[in-house]
Amino acid sequence: MKKAFTLLEVNLAMFVMAIGVLSMIALYPLGFREADQSREDVASAAYCESVMNSLVAALSATNIPWSAWARLAQENSGYGKTFPSGGWADYFKPGSYFGTPKSSNDMRTLVNTTFRSVISALGENQYSVSAPQQPDGLACGLVVSFTGTRCAIAARASRRPAMLLAQPLFFTEVNFQGDVDK
Repeated sequence: MKKAFTLLEVNLAMFVMAIGVLSMIALYPLGFREADQSREDVASAAYCESVMNSLVAALSATNIPWSAWARLAQENSGYGKTFPSGGWADYFKPGSYFGTPKSSNDMRTLVNTTFRSVISALGENQYSVSAPQQPDGLACGLVVSFTGTRCAIAARASRRPAMLLAQPLFFTEVNFQGDVDK
C-alpha cells in the first residue's frame, strides 16, 4: 500500500499557507504608508533646512551693522523680538488654542512674510537672500526670535496642517558676527 497524504492533512497545509500568504499581503499597505511617510519626512526636512540655511547665511554675515541687529532684538525685560509676533500660535486660527490650524496657503504666506521681515530688517545689503520655494501641499511654520546677540530659528513642516506641532522641530542659533562699532 502506498503512503499518501490524507484530505485532512492537505486542507491543514492549505490553511497554514493561506494564513502565511494573507499575512504577507496585509503588510503591503503598511509598507506603502511608511514609504509615503518617508517621502513626507524627507520633503519636510529638506524644506526646513533650506529655509534655515538661507536665514543663517544672511544673519551670520559680517557686514551687518549692530544697529540693524539691535533693531531686530529690541530687548524688553529679557524678552526679545519674535517673528511672527505670536510665535507658533500664529499658525493656528485665533481662539483655537492650537486646535484648528490655518490653511497651508495661509501658513506659506506667514513663512514668507516672516522670512522677508527678518531679511529686510537687516538692511539693504541682505536683500539678495530669498525664501526657498515651498513644495505644494506642505504646511510649514517658521519662528525666528532675537535676544541680545543671539538669534534662534525654529522650523517645522507637515503635509497635514493639524499635525504641524507634532512634527520634528528643526532648530539652530546664530550669534551676531558683524561689527559692534557700526
